Order: sequence, then structure tokens, then C-alpha cells
Amino acid sequence: VKNALSRVMILKDLRRDQVICRQGDQPDDYFICVSGKLGVRIRDPKDPEVTILVNHMGPGTAFGELGLIFRQKRSATVFAEEPSSVLQVHGEDFRAIGIANFHLKYLQEKYDAFIRTGVFDAWTDENLTKLATVAQKKIFASGTCIIQQGQVSKIF
Repeated sequence: VKNALSRVMILKDLRRDQVICRQGDQPDDYFICVSGKLGVRIRDPKDPEVTILVNHMGPGTAFGELGLIFRQKRSATVFAEEPSSVLQVHGEDFRAIGIANFHLKYLQEKYDAFIRTGVFDAWTDENLTKLATVAQKKIFASGTCIIQQGQVSKIF
């Protein structure tokens, strides 16, 4: 997979505020952030003219796979918050190389982890799958403070 990827990836430099993909567009590419900082915006469900910044992504973050795997329109707009670089893989190459299988396996692992906790026993499969698609795995070094009592958390 690594050799195949190295032949089809395109390094794309982005200027500040440049849009990489737009919410509602058909998915055509998969991306990996190489450098910089990317923002993720969605339309406000109460006012489609307003957007809400819902996430930031940095180097090593991959995105765009869900639209390609499930053949769904883009769920968010991603843009460069500062000069950034991304690796771009066209959808046909994404499918041909088998990256979709990797992401489906990773999605299944997150889904299974939610099931094992027992916290989500009352949730439907559909809602658990939705949670697994947006959840990101984070690993913290031993002794790292993740959240302090009384602090408002930005993560779940």
C-alpha cells in the first residue's frame, strides 16, 4: 500500500483560507495533512447561511475517506487556517489501492471499543456508527493531564 500510495499522492501547498473541500460537494479525493493547520466548518443547522468551526486538524490527520467509502456528499468544509500542505489521493486511486479497507477496519475498531465500554448500550447501531466516524483516537503519555476538574472540556 505504501509503494502504491507513493506513486499516486500529490503534494498540494495551500495558502491561508484556501478551501480544500466544501460541505455538500461530491467526494473525489482523500487528503493527509502534512504541515500547517486546517479548519473544519459545517453549516449551522438553524441557519444555513452561517457556518460553525467544529475542529482543527494538524500534521498526520487524514480526512475525506468517509465520503469516498460511503459515497456520500462532503459533510464539512475544510480550509487552511494558515499556509499548509496536504497530500492528495484521487478517489479512484484510494479505492484501487485498498485504503478504504484500512479505514473500514479502523472504523470497526472504534465501534467495537464503544460497545465494550457498556456506556453506549442504549444507542442504535446507526448512532454508534456515526460516533465512530467522527471520533478520533488520541494517545496520551503516562502522567499527562487530559482535563482538570472545573475546566470546560473541548473533547469527549
